Amino acid sequence: MDNVSQDARNTRSNIEEQRTSKGNIIALACGPLKKKRYINPKIELELIDFKKEIEEKFAKSLLRRFVMPRKSVADE
Repeated sequence: MDNVSQDARNTRSNIEEQRTSKGNIIALACGPLKKKRYINPKIELELIDFKKEIEEKFAKSLLRRFVMPRKSVADE
């Protein structure tokens, strides 16, 4: 095993696992952040409204009540 891959494993194991409020793991592709992450409050509000709109549309959708038809044994 080369030193580079060993160092990478040690670094990954030493980084604390961060989770969101819903329990999802926050993966940082390039390692830990150098600066504090900026969250735009206007975009966050827009995202909340968008999620509500999608939920409302899905609740009205026929796909929500769709049941896959089963093939009966007598049809064979």
